[in-house]
This record gives sequence, C-alpha cells and structure tokens, in this order.
Amino acid sequence: MEESEIVFYCPQCGEKSLGRLGATEFHCERCGFTAFRNVAAAVGAIVARDGKILVTRRAKEPGAGMLDLPGGFVEDGETLEEAVRREVREELGLEIGNVSYFGSFPNTYSFKGIDYSTVDGIFVCHVDSEPTRQEAEEIAEWMFLDSKTLSLDDVAFPSIREALRRYRDRD
Repeated sequence: MEESEIVFYCPQCGEKSLGRLGATEFHCERCGFTAFRNVAAAVGAIVARDGKILVTRRAKEPGAGMLDLPGGFVEDGETLEEAVRREVREELGLEIGNVSYFGSFPNTYSFKGIDYSTVDGIFVCHVDSEPTRQEAEEIAEWMFLDSKTLSLDDVAFPSIREALRRYRDRD
C-alpha cells in the first residue's frame, strides 16, 4: 500500500482530514490540529564472545529467515541502554551488563504494508555464556559467527548490514 493511499485520521477530532504539510508534519483541515509522524527508536546488540558475534535468524516478517541482531523497539520511558538489555534478556535469556554505544543507523521497517522510519542504536557487549532460551515468536535460531566471514547479503535490514560492516571493518 502506498503511503498516499493510507487514510490519516486526526487524533484530536477523529475525522479523515489530515493533509501533509511536510515530510513528517500533518495538518487537520477540519479542526486545525497539527500532528507529527516521527522516527521510532530501536536498538540492536552486537554480542561478542571468543572473537565471534551472536546473530539470530528471524522467525517472522519482515525478513523471516534472514539474519539479524538481537534487539527491538524502545519502550516509553526507557533509555536506549535499558532497551537493549531488556531485548537481549527477553529474546535470549542473556544478561548483558556493560554495553558500549557503537553507532546509530537509519532504517525503514516495513510491517503489514506500512513503512515505519526508525533509527537503530547499536551497542556492543561481551559475554562469557550462551543464551539460555530463545523467544520462538521472534527468533528461529541463534548462532555465534565470525563477523569477518558473515555474508551481509544474509542480513535482513540495511541498518544492521551497515552496522555489521562497520563493526568488522573497525580494526
């Protein structure tokens, strides 16, 4: 579905009357309300152990069957660091303590025919253990791979591909 086909309802008056003013700004022709469609914050973790990094295989769309990093969307009231720790704990049962900010990467997350603009904050951490579980709804499998030989063509999202490219080229 093209974004121009999506009906935008005004959050103030409830009418189908939002018209685009700019890239992220919308104006209600009926009540004058201005609404914004902002970028969503997401996080990913480059979990390193013994010279390898932990990658997951996505269990669902978008990108089902492709590789990814553990992570997800930041919840209301959460810092990026809290979000990356929560996501890794929820998805893999791993407790990660010391996380280092690696960088941010813009992305488009297509879900059920709608494109959402995101910015993915990527963090690096080191662990001595393996995951104790996997969130089957999100993750089909996990594995530790050598970042130097990992095929970036197998990675689901452009933002994660770029983060992994920069991670392996950092030395």
